[in-house]
Amino acid sequence: MIDREFWSRLRRIPASGMVAGVCAGFADYFDWNVRLIRVLVVLATIFIFGPIAFVGYAVLWYVMERGEHGDAARSNERSTRSNSPIGNGFATKARGDARERFRRLEQRLVALEECVTSEEFELRREFRKLEA
Repeated sequence: MIDREFWSRLRRIPASGMVAGVCAGFADYFDWNVRLIRVLVVLATIFIFGPIAFVGYAVLWYVMERGEHGDAARSNERSTRSNSPIGNGFATKARGDARERFRRLEQRLVALEECVTSEEFELRREFRKLEA
């Protein structure tokens, strides 16, 4: 059974969502990629649950409170800090550092992807082929 703490930290994020932000809220809570959650929901709707998934999504849309990106993580940090007698500062800082490093790496990867898929890159590659 899912505890009350789970539901108290779970928020839908309409700003990041395509329909109501339910998938974005779950992705934020579990710190997963929102695209993965959406694909899983669509596949489950098509192959497993069918119309029941639409009803479930509508219920979650109604039940989940509206929130912002990162609300689940901030709520989780507050609850672990308050439950721990000595604090969990090192683990929280390490997790934050790792998130920041992955965020910067993702930004670099996006920039690299944009460069490689641009028409200018293709044109320069063709010129290099002609020079050789």
